[in-house]
Parts: sequence; structure tokens; C-alpha cells
Amino acid sequence: MGRSIRLAYPRLARRLLGQGRWGTLAQAGWTALAVRRGLRRGRPAGGPMLATLLMTYRCNNDCFMCDTLEVARDRKGKGMKELDLEGLKGLVDGFAALGVPALSLTGGEPLLRPEVPALVRHARSRGLLVHLNTNGMLVDEAMALTLLEAGVDSVNISLDGAVPATH
Repeated sequence: MGRSIRLAYPRLARRLLGQGRWGTLAQAGWTALAVRRGLRRGRPAGGPMLATLLMTYRCNNDCFMCDTLEVARDRKGKGMKELDLEGLKGLVDGFAALGVPALSLTGGEPLLRPEVPALVRHARSRGLLVHLNTNGMLVDEAMALTLLEAGVDSVNISLDGAVPATH
């Protein structure tokens, strides 16, 4: 873990410095140091490093190894609903109040939620770094520009199969 922190932090630092985000850089540095201290002591030295927000169980794919569509059907059958944008913002506000430095948006497929860019903007306004996990099927040039303009820090596109039949 220490090696991965040593490798990841300089890349993050260069990017944040280039963007003039000194405060975010300082926060990330102190958090990384706290994690290292905690590892040496064998116990956490601070709060969580990352909050993961599952935006939806819905998905536009039906991958053989994933059960999110089944979970979505079950939840819908029980009358359960997804949080609206204000509910999601409330969760982000709670994460920020806990001092969580980063937020990962995932799902199912989070981009099925039109609120993603607004939620990214809200999380960035609260000082959180924002990561998006997507299958990439809904990312065209317009969506990529929208996400960048909203302030997303990183995007992971999952390729869960080497051929279309398994992805």
C-alpha cells in the first residue's frame, strides 16, 4: 500500500498544482500521510479515504457475472425507489462533513441517471475529488464534455468481456 501511495500521490499533486488547487492538494497529502501512519500502527489514523455511491441498480447491459439487473427488478417489485438529486446531494454533504476526500459514483450504470453531471458539480463544490465508474456505452463526445465541464477527476470504463457476446 505504501508503494502505491508513493506512486499515485505525485501524479495527483502535479495535476492539482497545474489546476491551481492547492487546498485540495494539501488535503490529499495529509490524508495520504494519515493512511501511512495508520498502516504502521496497525489501525486507522483518520476517516474514510473514499466514499462509494451506488447511483442505481439499473444497467443498459446484462453481463453474465453481474446481478444488478436482478437486484433492480427485486427493488422495483418491492416499491423501492432511487434517491432523487436532492437525496443524493444530502449523501454527498454527509460524506463531505465526515471529511471524506473522494467520491466514487458507480452502479449498475450511473449514467442512466441524468443527475450525474449535477451531482459531480455538487461534490466538487464540496471539495471532493470525483471518480466515475461506467461501462462506457453512454459516453459519447457530448457526454464526455459534459462530465469534464462538471469537474469529474477520473473515469473508469469497465470492459467485462473481451468480445461483445460477453460484455
